Amino acid sequence: MAKPASAKPRPFRRARLWVASLIALALGGIAAGAIHFTRPGQTLDLGVSDYLRLANALPDVPGASPVLTVEIDDRAVLHPEGGRWAPWPRPKQGAFIDALNSLGPEYIVLDIEYADAEETCVAYRPRADGSREAYIVRDPDRRFRESLERGGNVVVPFSMYFHGRGGATAGGDAPEHTAAPASMLRHALNPAPGPPERLLDTEGVNPTIAPLAEVAAGSGFTSLPRKDADQAIRRVPLLARAGEHVFPHLGLEMAGLSRFGPDYRVRLEQDRLVLTSADGGLSVGVPIGENVSLNLRWPGSLVAAQRNCISAGPVLDLVRDRRALAWLDRRWRLVMEKLDPLVPTVDWPEARRALDAALAGAGQSAVDAAQNPGPANGLKEPRDALNRVEERLVMEAMSLAARAGDAAATDAHRQSKRAIDAHGSFIATYHADRETHVANVRKSADRLRPRVVGKTVLVGLSVTAGTDLHKTPIADLQPGVEVYPAVMRTILSGVAFRRLGAWPEWAVAVLAAWLVGVLATRLPTTWAAAAAIWVTAFVVGGGYLAAKGAAVLLPVAGPILAVVVAFGGVSAYRQLTEASSRRWITRVFEQYTSPAHVEEIIGNPDALRLGGERREITVVFSDIAGFTPLSEKMAPENLVALLQHYLGAMTALLYAERATLDKYEGDGIMAFVGAPVQVVDHALRAVRAALAMQNAMPQINADLVQMDLLPEGTELRIRVGCSSGPANVGNFGSETRFDYTAMGDTVNLGGRLEEANRWLGTRILAPETTREACGEAVLFREIGLARIRGKTEPVRLFEPLALAPAPPPLQAVAEAFGRAVRALEAGDVDAAEAALADLLAADPDDAPARHLAERIQAARQGHLPPEAPWNMARPKEEAAASNTP
Repeated sequence: MAKPASAKPRPFRRARLWVASLIALALGGIAAGAIHFTRPGQTLDLGVSDYLRLANALPDVPGASPVLTVEIDDRAVLHPEGGRWAPWPRPKQGAFIDALNSLGPEYIVLDIEYADAEETCVAYRPRADGSREAYIVRDPDRRFRESLERGGNVVVPFSMYFHGRGGATAGGDAPEHTAAPASMLRHALNPAPGPPERLLDTEGVNPTIAPLAEVAAGSGFTSLPRKDADQAIRRVPLLARAGEHVFPHLGLEMAGLSRFGPDYRVRLEQDRLVLTSADGGLSVGVPIGENVSLNLRWPGSLVAAQRNCISAGPVLDLVRDRRALAWLDRRWRLVMEKLDPLVPTVDWPEARRALDAALAGAGQSAVDAAQNPGPANGLKEPRDALNRVEERLVMEAMSLAARAGDAAATDAHRQSKRAIDAHGSFIATYHADRETHVANVRKSADRLRPRVVGKTVLVGLSVTAGTDLHKTPIADLQPGVEVYPAVMRTILSGVAFRRLGAWPEWAVAVLAAWLVGVLATRLPTTWAAAAAIWVTAFVVGGGYLAAKGAAVLLPVAGPILAVVVAFGGVSAYRQLTEASSRRWITRVFEQYTSPAHVEEIIGNPDALRLGGERREITVVFSDIAGFTPLSEKMAPENLVALLQHYLGAMTALLYAERATLDKYEGDGIMAFVGAPVQVVDHALRAVRAALAMQNAMPQINADLVQMDLLPEGTELRIRVGCSSGPANVGNFGSETRFDYTAMGDTVNLGGRLEEANRWLGTRILAPETTREACGEAVLFREIGLARIRGKTEPVRLFEPLALAPAPPPLQAVAEAFGRAVRALEAGDVDAAEAALADLLAADPDDAPARHLAERIQAARQGHLPPEAPWNMARPKEEAAASNTP
């Protein structure tokens, strides 16, 4: 089966490993560069790392957080006590702080900067008649300062101007203060942690105004030098240097005050920041990065983060109730101040002094009642004193009423009467109203106190239309006030995320790309894709475990991108390199073997060696007995149809055993198993094919008769020869025409054995090499030694009878025939004849047995030596000797 010149033999072009490695390394480096140096790549990397952060999120234990965030949200600005945030006037903020402090927090931290003084604001106060009047507050900061002083636990922030970033917002004006003013120095860390070169340096400070900075319990900066590429907050600087002084971040200040109090200390180690108590006995350390930055841990979700947040609305309810109580007491004082000169009785001042003393003794003065309402039964003694005051007023009113009808009564008497009557209703209901207001204060406080007491309370803005909204790993828009609890909790947990340096991350990506490139070069495409997926899963799994177990953010996006592009690039290179060879294999071998076998060859081209090589194969020859005289009697078209049907059926059986069809020669077939793809069990497969071919002949004959291609009563019989051993396999021929075929002694022997069937009466013959290679998988009948043309030494021949387990009758045939052959070779003619007698009695038509019987008779008559091999080199002489009377 010659091939045209276009199919010139050549070796399979395998993609070179070193070229694929270079491609993979280059593509991996490009992928790593895209991740590190482009904004989309950085955004992708940061987004993937955010998912890894969830593996080591801050614990979500209700009530366990040391910080509570009070958010000035939409509900708060719509509250009557709140109003539009512009921000609120500082007296109103002071009242808010007073209300919070009445609940027992450890610290109150304000996420509100006070860089400028508030000159004036409008406030309201009650009149004696119950109405209110507006007035101008000339020094609002004084009232706010008084609230800070009363609490003694309020922390206020300030901002800094970092190089390349104008303060809290990019592009701000140049700072007024290039160094911290004297009022801020009390909030600097002392002693200052160092060395200074590790700290962020600032261009200036936007400080808190001096009156507030001097009374604040602490302070920290809120500015960020820069955000990540996607504008999300993941890292914050914990320290910054302004001149010779070092200031803490507000989150660090919160952590230090909460854990160790106002005298906490900060120490820098090689890659850790350590918070310690003043005496150094207690400490907590957290990993830090460049410029003493903290890579934050976050709650597992925005919902989890906001479990430790409440609206400022309930606090404003408390402010409202406290203000109502304070206003009631202030009106009381105003009324009393108006009545004192109108009640000239001697016992009036005594009753008033008794009431004031009772109120003071019960802790129920206007200020004390607003600060600490106290138990309800504490009002018993003030109530008695109040009753005595009311009695004096009633008696005075009655006296004035009596005198009002007297003509001698003065206008002063009548005015006093009208004043007492005007305030009488207020005085009569004052006690009940006050108890109601005290109960309201207590109720509002009791709702909040369990969540506030002992906590660090953070107050900040969270309105929908606010500007303090930021992207974080858990939300696209999250109030900035919710960042500081993450800073504080990360520090106090002692665990913060760390990242590898740029070069290690680059190396991981390039290594992953190289590994996938090698696998894509050496494995079939499906397996290579599976390996790429496995490498990707390993990278993701390793990143998850590292984040969960060690809080290390391994590179994931870079290696995954490197794996994808390396797999695609190397696969494309491999396809371009091997595609032409694959097409050549298909074009050449689709005529030799089955499509499935061609696919196997293509899928495993390493097993293919073209151009001539020595292989262990089993060759199969078959031929139709007596076909020449039969073909001479047939019409040409019938002969073609018969051969097409017969050869098609035989070829299919050969293909089923992964055989390679070498050629058709008329009715003859030559095939071999074991090349071009190496097959370990080539001998067994060849013998199975030979048996299947013989077993298929009855059905083929029936089909040919039905097709009117064979006369009724006529049948085709085939002879098959198999031979196992080494052979030269490959493309043989000239530069212009060649065949893929097998050559050698093994091939010649197979052809000789197919012909020997004619003289031995066998259907299939195989040498001892094939018999040994098949082992116990096939039942063979030993035929004996035979001289073969072209072989110097006799060859022991066997006839395959059936696949194991063979039927018992066939086993008996093989056993009896073997004993006869071995006895004859030993020169024991009688034993050979006896062993064969039962076999012939059972099956007189067994052709090999009849030929052996004739040979035994020839040996008995002296025409042949008993031990002489079958003479297949000259089969006619053998036949003549065996048939001599």
